[in-house]
Amino acid sequence: MRYTSDGEQLRSRRMGLGMSVSRVAKLTFLSRQTIYNIENGAGSKVITNYLNLFYKDFEEKLGNSQNK
Repeated sequence: MRYTSDGEQLRSRRMGLGMSVSRVAKLTFLSRQTIYNIENGAGSKVITNYLNLFYKDFEEKLGNSQNK
């Protein structure tokens, strides 16, 4: 079983949502460099948690709009 880092999981979620780093940066008010750093395992745990919450909220809203 391969260990997946938080950054790899975030990258996978972002890509699964079809979002670019630029789009996520704009929506979260973070820099693209910050997103890249987090996805490559070099970043704040607070920002990682923030992105997790952002993706969770985005996924829920996307799921709700598809169920209508």
